[in-house]
Amino acid sequence: MEILKDLVLRYCVIFGKRFSAKQKIAFLRVISKELIQLGYMVDAKLAKLKLATRRYENYYNAYIGDFNKAELIICTYYDTGVNNFNFQKKYAFSPQFSKLSYFISIAPIIILFIASLILNYFVFIPDIRTQGFFSISGVGSIISTVLLFFFVFKFKSGIPNQKNFVCNSSSIITIINLINKLNKKEK
Repeated sequence: MEILKDLVLRYCVIFGKRFSAKQKIAFLRVISKELIQLGYMVDAKLAKLKLATRRYENYYNAYIGDFNKAELIICTYYDTGVNNFNFQKKYAFSPQFSKLSYFISIAPIIILFIASLILNYFVFIPDIRTQGFFSISGVGSIISTVLLFFFVFKFKSGIPNQKNFVCNSSSIITIINLINKLNKKEK
C-alpha cells in the first residue's frame, strides 16, 4: 500500500501536471529513471506531426521494454488533458478532440480578450485622447494589451486540467504497479 501511495504522490501531485513540453519532458525523465532501475529498457522519442494548418506539433512518447520480445503491449496517455470546466462530459472510447471542447477550453481567453477590449475602449482611450499617449492611461493600455497577449500565448492550446488524479495518471500508476508485481514474481 505504501508503494501505491508513493506512486500517487509522485505521478498525481509532484509530476501530476503534464501539459507543456517542459512538464512532459520532466515527467519522462522521472518515469524513465524509475523504470530503468526496475530493469526495463526505456526509449523516449519526439514525434513531429504535421497538422492541417501546415504547422508541426511535437509529441513526446515513451516506449518501455523490448517490443520484439513482447507478448503484451499496453498503450496509454500520460499527458494532462485540457480543462473543459464541466461543460462537456468525457466518456470512455469517445474521441478526445472536438471543436466544442476546444472552444470551451479557450473560452476564458476569449472572455479576457473581450474584457481587455472593453477596458481599453471605455477606460483608457478617452483619457489618451485628452492627455496623450504618454500618460498613465496610455501606459495602462500598453500594459493591459501586453498582458492579454501573454495570456493568449501561454494558453493558446487551452487551459490544463488541474484535477489530474483520474484522467491519465491512474493508467500510469496501474502500469507501474503491474510492473512492480511482475518484478516481485520473477524474484
